[in-house]
Amino acid sequence: MSLSNLLPKCVSGPNIAGSQGAALSLAMHCLMVDEGFRTVNAEKRFFTTPSIYAPHVGWKAHSTSEWEFIYTLAGKSNRFKLTVALHPPSGRVFVHASEEEQGDSNSNNIHVLGLQLEKYLPDASCMKNTSWAGVLKEEEALKSQFKE
Repeated sequence: MSLSNLLPKCVSGPNIAGSQGAALSLAMHCLMVDEGFRTVNAEKRFFTTPSIYAPHVGWKAHSTSEWEFIYTLAGKSNRFKLTVALHPPSGRVFVHASEEEQGDSNSNNIHVLGLQLEKYLPDASCMKNTSWAGVLKEEEALKSQFKE
């Protein structure tokens, strides 16, 4: 399924996401959920919503340039954390996914990805839209990098 179809299951539109970095973090979150990861809320209980794609409570509370998502995965006892951090001056986005062992990263299960924000969300004015249609560019390239 395309990310443009999955993103409305997270938040209704880019105007709710609030920024290009937040929108890209939601796209990465959608890819995680599409791979079978399930969101856990801040109180460490399953987050119950009409959509499995809804982000956990407080997903964008840490800062205006860093977003964090916590997951479970069927058959695994540990939790998983996805952190997406934007370096505003350069437009570079650092994506860090790790398995958490009792609050610490499992150094044997860490994945890192670097992205250039403008490649995927080149138009900041789209963040005022109420629809995700046409906002995210290069979806297939993003999916491919995620899968590597």
